[in-house]
Amino acid sequence: VSNLKSIKAAFKWIEEQFGVINILVNNAGILRDVRILGEAEVSEKVQEIIDTNFTGLVNCTHEAFQMINKSNDYGMIININSNAGHRVFFPPHGMSHNVYPGTKYAVTATTEILRQELIMQKNDKVRVTVSS
Repeated sequence: VSNLKSIKAAFKWIEEQFGVINILVNNAGILRDVRILGEAEVSEKVQEIIDTNFTGLVNCTHEAFQMINKSNDYGMIININSNAGHRVFFPPHGMSHNVYPGTKYAVTATTEILRQELIMQKNDKVRVTVSS
């Protein structure tokens, strides 16, 4: 889910095979043990976490919504989150949570933003929820 071309190809395949999608479950998530303030290069691992946990969710949601909306049918978008999306725990065993909680807080906020956008569009056919 961290590659936009791959996401678009997957949704194109879904449309070709099934014609429509009614439910999307965003459940991808990764955590890498890297410290933001560590001495090693962190940018690649941090970007991988952001792209998987947050950007992929946004891109998959966009593609699924377009397909649901085009069908004029009912649909559901379920974002699987984490307790780290509501509070930051001190990591066990000296492991670093780095940007993981930030990406999960972003999932919480983005789900609420999606709900608000649906209200503004007066869309009563698509629902969005978050589950930890």
